[in-house]
Amino acid sequence: MAKLETEYEAKVLDINKAEIEKLLRALGAEFNGRFEQKRYTYNTVDAENQSKWIRLRSNGKKSTLCFKSIETDRIDGTKEIEFEVPDFEQADKFLECIGIPHKQYQENTRTQYHLDGVEIDIDEWPLIPIYLEVEGKNEQEVLETIKRLKLDKHRITSKNTNDVYQMYGIDLTKIKDLRFPK
Repeated sequence: MAKLETEYEAKVLDINKAEIEKLLRALGAEFNGRFEQKRYTYNTVDAENQSKWIRLRSNGKKSTLCFKSIETDRIDGTKEIEFEVPDFEQADKFLECIGIPHKQYQENTRTQYHLDGVEIDIDEWPLIPIYLEVEGKNEQEVLETIKRLKLDKHRITSKNTNDVYQMYGIDLTKIKDLRFPK
């Protein structure tokens, strides 16, 4: 089996977006953009195993295909392999042609910053409060960045998005088309 890369990421739930952006600017973070993201998710061959899935995502500039495997709820508990694909819709059609139809469509808005090599994403999803994702090269880098942002350590989680929705009483696996209300 291919060697999967470790993703070092933590979420900070229910943040105040304006305050975080003000602090990021004060710390000299580089604004990378605001993206309207769309994604399809797919089951793996073992459809019953909800800890493994395939994701096709586009932020309007770049599309990526990713296999994710959740091994634990720790900052280093997700393994993944991700690569860029040239066309979002063609990649979805390709997967369908080889017997992997998408199971869900999801949209969210991401405002992205970089601070000393750490990616900081302010994620807005339908139906739940705004949260922050902090992704770095290792666990220490993630935790030090969260500390620099003076965020409440009790709101930190490494749960995946499905589990975050579950924390708000919403079973995301039952929502086939997730969009913001028009």
